[in-house]
Amino acid sequence: MLADVITREGVLKAIAEFDEIGEVAFLRRYGFGKARHHFVRHNGKFYPSKAILGVGQKYSVPDYNGAEKLNRFYGGKPTIDRLTELGFWVVPSQVKSNLDFEEGERYSAEAQFFVRSPELVKTAKLTHGYLCQACGFDFEDFYGSLGAQYIECHHIDPLSERRSSANTSVENVAVLCSNCHRMVHRERPALSVKELQDRIAVARAKKINL
Repeated sequence: MLADVITREGVLKAIAEFDEIGEVAFLRRYGFGKARHHFVRHNGKFYPSKAILGVGQKYSVPDYNGAEKLNRFYGGKPTIDRLTELGFWVVPSQVKSNLDFEEGERYSAEAQFFVRSPELVKTAKLTHGYLCQACGFDFEDFYGSLGAQYIECHHIDPLSERRSSANTSVENVAVLCSNCHRMVHRERPALSVKELQDRIAVARAKKINL
């Protein structure tokens, strides 16, 4: 069966291409339609399962006869089974919707916690400053006076994901730019600042080596 020759490395290359050119261009390039039923969950993001496995075929078997369109690759159970065998998490569309909602809920709950704790926010900013502790972004440097003294607070303690405010001190708070703040909440439990720093370092290293 064709799916059997598809490798994990091939699928990861397909995911990387998807990230590089975006969903619309990716699907158009290979002739796939939008996913309706199942998605690959990888590093906190969702990808169309059939398209990703189909393009993974291209990267796994570079000399495969290109005359046969990749979109003839069948989805459904064979796709799910092969992606699962390769170590990927495949979720139905209903679960994707719930995970997207949950991610937003956790982010909003944390924001509400800090609205109710203005003194903690003030102390955290005085202690940590206004540079993102994950990527180093400086709002004032980028936006001028508009960005002066702007940064978002992130609750390090996973208890914050259960809407708990017990025993919170400035040591439990990090300061992050808006993008990094969203990124740490894409995983459950939330990524640590160090974990996000490591991912950023890997991504930056790849760009330097291009």
